[in-house]
Amino acid sequence: MEGRKRDRKRDSEEAFAVFIAAHTAEEAEDILANGGVPCSRLMDYEAARNHPHYQARGVIAEWLACDDESVIPGVKVVPDLANHPGRVWRGAPATGQDNEDVLGELGIDEVTIAAMYDKQLLGKRPYYQHGV
Repeated sequence: MEGRKRDRKRDSEEAFAVFIAAHTAEEAEDILANGGVPCSRLMDYEAARNHPHYQARGVIAEWLACDDESVIPGVKVVPDLANHPGRVWRGAPATGQDNEDVLGELGIDEVTIAAMYDKQLLGKRPYYQHGV
């Protein structure tokens, strides 16, 4: 019995691979969704930004970057739960921005951290700016 299950599984996977190869991601999604199969294609940010479901749910949000100047877009916290809403509390830190805090929480003293900077084991970079 196990052999037949394995064969059916392999045959199903092969048939699905042939189906997927014969259609664009959008076509496959439409065919499957219209057939009652829950699915969603993987999207890049541009596709997500323009997708009507993402727009209706406000999935792409904007927040202030860690430089307190640049406004950056990104995917908000999902799923959006009514009683436990997620939030973006800051943009991604600049490289090395949290070094002292993290290492201090691990019990590494300031003298050792300074020595790590001197030996170039640690570093910092300003917030990334497009085109710079």
